[in-house]
Amino acid sequence: ATAAAAAVAAAPGGARPEVWCEGLACSATATAPGSAAAGSEGGGSAGAGPRLVGAELDEAFRRYQKFARGTPGPRVCSFDEALRRRGLSRPGGEEAEAQASAKDHADEIACLKAAFDLLDFADFATAMLCALEEAEGARPEDVREAMGEKAARLYEHFVFTARTCGGMPSAWASACRNALAPCFAFPLLGGSEAAALAAQLRSLGASRVVDPMAGTGLHSRLLHAAGLEVRASDVRPSEGIAGGAGWWPVDVRRAEEALAVSPAVASAHAVA
Repeated sequence: ATAAAAAVAAAPGGARPEVWCEGLACSATATAPGSAAAGSEGGGSAGAGPRLVGAELDEAFRRYQKFARGTPGPRVCSFDEALRRRGLSRPGGEEAEAQASAKDHADEIACLKAAFDLLDFADFATAMLCALEEAEGARPEDVREAMGEKAARLYEHFVFTARTCGGMPSAWASACRNALAPCFAFPLLGGSEAAALAAQLRSLGASRVVDPMAGTGLHSRLLHAAGLEVRASDVRPSEGIAGGAGWWPVDVRRAEEALAVSPAVASAHAVA
């Protein structure tokens, strides 16, 4: 499995992103502590699964992005095509680099790059989790939390870059929202806004909230990071629809049912 993964990684022009992720999943699983390939010196238990967390996840994503520049995933392809219809291009190309050389365009280019980073990560996470589901001995649930945390960090950076240039540039704002909404979120709500909302709710005596239309669960994750206890639900969680993703556990539940779970939580939600 490790040899197959190395072959895939060494030939970026000959494999699709999902195949590249399958190779990485096999390699990570085979060399995980406690796996047969790693031997008994790893100190882990059998079936410990790949450790795609922290710096290892960052490195895997960096390698994926290098590979995907030549063979991008579906979300990136769709957004790139939407930009081309507007006469624009992805940062990194000659045209985009020439635009970035002008100081008044630098912030806009940084914002656009951050948007592509988000879509790259959504493509990477989807393909990687699918590959881990199929890899023998893998435990994808252990990777989901790390991926959710990284998704939140990338989204926070995107929100920061959008604020820096006074909001998403109008030339591609609509295309960007349409691309990000299914796999992240529609509004520019980052960690600072979540922290402000959490502080206001606590001032009203609320420490538990229901997110009844959670979608990807990104906002639920941000509210949880701000110190709130969050119950997320949606009649159609984004992870279960085409092009969607999930960054926090979201129950399949109608809004009315979610708010009926706890009268106290429902009251806090109504006040908010």
